[in-house]
Parts: sequence; C-alpha cells; structure tokens
Amino acid sequence: MSMTYNRRTKTIPAPDWLRKEQSTVPSPPPEPPMAEVEGEDDEFEDRWMDRRIESLSNGKVIIRPEELDELFKPEGLARLKLRERPLLGTSIIFNLDTTLLDTYDTDEEAWVKVEEEMGIERVFEWSLRGGGKLEEVVERRYGVRDFVECKRISMRFFEIRESLLSTTSWSTTCSPTGLDWVRKINAEGCVLSGWSRLGKHWTDKYLDESGLAEFIPSARVVTPEDGYETPSQTLLGCSLLTRIQPKKSIVFDATPSGVLEAHEAGMKCVAIGGGEWKMWELKVADLVVGDFEELYINNIQRMFLEDDDEPEIQTELEPEVEDGGGGRKNRNARRWD
Repeated sequence: MSMTYNRRTKTIPAPDWLRKEQSTVPSPPPEPPMAEVEGEDDEFEDRWMDRRIESLSNGKVIIRPEELDELFKPEGLARLKLRERPLLGTSIIFNLDTTLLDTYDTDEEAWVKVEEEMGIERVFEWSLRGGGKLEEVVERRYGVRDFVECKRISMRFFEIRESLLSTTSWSTTCSPTGLDWVRKINAEGCVLSGWSRLGKHWTDKYLDESGLAEFIPSARVVTPEDGYETPSQTLLGCSLLTRIQPKKSIVFDATPSGVLEAHEAGMKCVAIGGGEWKMWELKVADLVVGDFEELYINNIQRMFLEDDDEPEIQTELEPEVEDGGGGRKNRNARRWD
C-alpha cells in the first residue's frame, strides 16, 4: 500500500483497501424525469383530497364553506375550460322533498294516523313541504311547545310513515315541468345532486320511479343516513359529493328556511313558489319563480356574473389627427365609447 503525499492538493490518497470498499458501494439511482415527478405530485394531491373528503363526510365534523371553496378551486386546464363553458363548473342541488318529488299524500296519511292514535288535533295546516325540521313541523302543526312531546310525536310519525311506505304500493312521479328543466340543465353540463328527509332506500326507489335517477344518481344524494345534523351541513355534504365549490352551487328549494340554509352554506338559491309559501315570503332568495317553466339557462348564468372577475373598462387616448391647417386636434382626447 503506497501512501504518497500530493503537494499540489496537500492530501494523502486513500489506502487500497478503502478504495476497494468504495468501489463495491452501489451508486444512487438516477433522478426520475420531471414528468414523473409532477405525476407523483398530482397523485399525492388526489390521495390527500380523497382522505380530506372522507374525514369531512362522516357527519361529525363541522364543514366550512370557505374550506371547500379552497379545496375544490379549479386550476390549470380545468379553469380554462370553465371560461369557455361556465356552467360546467356549476352544481345544482335540489331539495327533492319540496321541489321534485311529491310525498304529500303519504305524509298526510301518516299524520292522520298519528292524530288518531295519540289523540291530538291540528291547529294549523302545515306539512313537511313547509320546511324546517320534523320537530318544528310538529310544533307549528299541533301547537306543542314541549320539546320532549314534539320529539315523541315526530318519532311516531316517522315510524308510521316508514310502515306505510313498506306495506303499500305507493309511488311517486316528478312534475313534468321539473323533469324538463332537469333534462335541460343537465344538457348544459351542470352537475346535479340532491338531498331528502326520506331514507336512502325510499329515495333511491322514488328516483327510479320518477325518472330522475338518470340525472341525479344515488351516489350524489344525501339522506339522513349520512349523519348531517343541519340542512346547511347537508348542502355542504352535497358539495363533497360533487367536488364543486359551494360558491358555484345553486340550491333549488321552496321554503324560506331552505333559502336561509343555502345562504348559510355559501350558495345561491332559487325559490320555487306555488306551494305553502307565498311568493313575497320567498323574496330572500336570489331568484323566485312560480314554476320550473319560468326558468331559462340565462337565469342561471346571470347569477354568477357579479362574482366573476371581469376586466374593468379602461379609457383609451384617441390617436392624434392633423387638421387642414397643419395643426393637430383631439390632442389627449379620451373616448368612453
């Protein structure tokens, strides 16, 4: 083993046995191309988003609309596509019980059985189509102020209604104007979803019977089984299913409480009149119509115009023009055309 001194570098070369060991150490693998690295980053972001959505979908975490706006913010190519067709990034959320599915007959039969069984009398004509939680409907319909009693009547109503639905061949249909509007807005590329107070089994059954399942699949419908405690959280649960920002979502409802819940969730709202509420009582909504046939695609597009980042109109200097006398006119003139 030679140990010669190098005057130029002022170092002693490594011994022969160390050189042999270093030669046997495998060299590190080459770095992957940039395309593969970017692909891995995208895959990581997708996995992270899936885990985050799963953690928010359990009904135990309070969902904030601001977080979903940031989580589902379109970027890159998706953002360019939305500039060409804005409705592609719009979510339409229906309150199925008050706008599309007609469950009034079954509900009314269940209310009558509850009244006969529990010996109570209604003091006000009110139904679930009027909006609010089931306990609130009981309080308004029968004038019951005790919360425990409201809860007891509500649970008995739910049990009787479930029994009626399972023992009768009751079916539902969607209003023709509502079904036509669903077809029209679906053709524009909007993502449709909905929520219902009925259980998942019955909601799926009625969607199939009414022909709505083709446009609003079961995977995009929120039901009581999902565990959301308030209607506003239920609406944000629909945003988790569609993966569209709440501020780009429009809720279709027929009650003032539904409109307020939509605004609380950071969404726009279209109120459908003609039910138990007067048109003027629904004015808090962004748009109020008497029926679906009064709606046009332009109505939906205009609801987001004020939220879009439109370029400001800038004034321009008019080019200088020489007059006949050799002078110049219109110097620094501005036009507001």
